Amino acid sequence: MTLYGKLRKLTDISRIEDRDDIWGELEEDNGNKWRVKFHPTDYDRARRLLSKQVVATGDASYFRTKLPRIDVKEIKPEEKRDYVAAFDEFSREYGEVFGSRDPQKILRDIRGR
Repeated sequence: MTLYGKLRKLTDISRIEDRDDIWGELEEDNGNKWRVKFHPTDYDRARRLLSKQVVATGDASYFRTKLPRIDVKEIKPEEKRDYVAAFDEFSREYGEVFGSRDPQKILRDIRGR
């Protein structure tokens, strides 16, 4: 699973030094929060990314009474998004599909209004 969001905090809840995982919290752009579990060797990388926008990839686990957890396999800074370039690419790729239809009409059709 891949998550995009801000790495909010890091905590070391280990009982034995250098043996247990490092924990943190990631808040997605939509406000959903995740517990994040890092291998101890990834601590320095995670510390440098604290309070920054990141892309975290790993295995997800869901729990009934706790926030979901992602066991991070890779974490890196999120590249700055270029929305204008994305719109231009979308227009090139789907121009034939949508033609000259009004974007607001398309959105109303998708939403069933």
